[in-house]
Amino acid sequence: MNRGDTMELDFNYLLMCNDLMDTTHVAWVHQFSLAADATKDTPLRVSRTENGVIVHRWMADHKPTPFFKTVVEFNGNFHRLQLYEVRYPHHALIKAVFPPAGTGGPNGLLHRDTFIMESCNFMTPTTGSKMRYYSF
Repeated sequence: MNRGDTMELDFNYLLMCNDLMDTTHVAWVHQFSLAADATKDTPLRVSRTENGVIVHRWMADHKPTPFFKTVVEFNGNFHRLQLYEVRYPHHALIKAVFPPAGTGGPNGLLHRDTFIMESCNFMTPTTGSKMRYYSF
């Protein structure tokens, strides 16, 4: 999908919410582009918010995957945050943060070369079994 794309899908919008919250799918669905060994081994943290759920994990000091080698502006290993937030009923925010290894982390300041990737996703049910999916 390109920036601002819309897709008509033949399934309930809650299935897309589930996919966008399930960070474990990255290790299997995106194994040759976005995944890293750490995506298979690092546990997820889940917390409820007033209007949704946040699923996240920090993965420390691992090699860049093929896709991220092309977008980060530093060499060597990095830390990685995967953060997925669903706000009921149909908004999903995805944030990925990549500071150089040895910098940043859950409680640290981010290095100036940190790469941050964000996307916003909106699911609009059109019937009980169809939806429109918007991704920015």
